[in-house]
Amino acid sequence: SGADKGNMRLFDEASQSLKIIAQQGFKERFLQYFEKVDYHFAASHGAVMALKEQVIVDDVLTSQIFIGKPAQKVLVDAGVRAIVSTPLRSSKGNLLGVISAHYGRPCHPSEFQLRLLTILARQVADYLERKHSEEIHQTVLRELQHRSNNLLTVVQSIARNSLDALAGPKKAFEARLQALARANHTLLRANWGGVDLHQVVRTELETFTPRASVKGVSLVLSPQHAQNFTLALHELATNSAKYGALSNSTGVVEVSWTIEPSRPASILRFTWKERGGPPVNPPVRNGFGTHLLKAVSSDVRLHYAVDGFRCDIAVPLGATQQSPEALANG
Repeated sequence: SGADKGNMRLFDEASQSLKIIAQQGFKERFLQYFEKVDYHFAASHGAVMALKEQVIVDDVLTSQIFIGKPAQKVLVDAGVRAIVSTPLRSSKGNLLGVISAHYGRPCHPSEFQLRLLTILARQVADYLERKHSEEIHQTVLRELQHRSNNLLTVVQSIARNSLDALAGPKKAFEARLQALARANHTLLRANWGGVDLHQVVRTELETFTPRASVKGVSLVLSPQHAQNFTLALHELATNSAKYGALSNSTGVVEVSWTIEPSRPASILRFTWKERGGPPVNPPVRNGFGTHLLKAVSSDVRLHYAVDGFRCDIAVPLGATQQSPEALANG
């Protein structure tokens, strides 16, 4: 733009004023005097706030904005004779700030220079609006996580008081709530943008790391799939620790998965395989854990081979995910 100096101000809603956040070429006296500008302040920035449009001052010595005002001397002492102040506006037209170009000589910028300043103002406004939206998004996420944690605590308290006489169901219920809480914490750290399947598996098998092997391609699960797999892995690990390969000192678990190209969506084929545990006996009836596993996908196969339990899960990637209600209801 051919300017000698410049500064950018952001609009502060609380004080209804413009505050300098970035500048180039100015000394302390200027920055202190113009630190905060509002509608009534004798400055081009104040004029922008009042007029809601770009303000061009060809010469501060002849401009009605500055004649007879202390600001005129401050500008001249700072080596400023001409100014172009351009508003930064949101997509809704709200004032976000002002960017100003300052010239050391009286002048009227060319159409090309003014067009450059207008383009710059649009880019800055877009950036500011995007950052503001991201901050709001983060605040909402933190609030949702806080409320989610509070809800889990309340449900856990109700369960504890309701199931005091039933130690087994109470312990299982609380463990499932804790698994759900782990999934929520993991998703929050990932900004609810998905979680790598390796991370989900490692987290749920952390206690049994020396006796569990994990092998699979890199895959980022959607938030709902990540939550579902966390609960499914919790059930598999809990069942193995009670009755399967992880219930003794010699058994091991092999976890693996592949992605099978298919139409209309690729398929994740996930396998949990146990060996070295006690002899496997098929269950007489299906418990809640089995119902929960089958809620993860419509294609879940449980194999009760004598030499070790095996679970195969096939999940279409990108297909409609099951709702939390469906998962809870089994």
